[in-house]
Amino acid sequence: MDEIRKIHEMSEVEDVVNKFNILDNAVKNVFSKVDPLLVVSLIFDRNANEKHIYTVEAILKFGEDIKPFARRLSKTREWHQPFIYPAQR
Repeated sequence: MDEIRKIHEMSEVEDVVNKFNILDNAVKNVFSKVDPLLVVSLIFDRNANEKHIYTVEAILKFGEDIKPFARRLSKTREWHQPFIYPAQR
């Protein structure tokens, strides 16, 4: 009986590892320029239903129009009015 329980537990561990690998690949594909640990932390924070304050830094190319980015941020209901600082040369 002990042997069957160990086999079942190993099967569950393998299932978790497989699901983790799927998540890891998805995070790397969707958020290729973001630290994967930050994404996982944000997922845990969201699931905990706690309010957190985050700072978002977006680096745009010099001369790129920041207005569409600012509008998109301000339309998201969780955001306060964003502060936009133009790049300095």
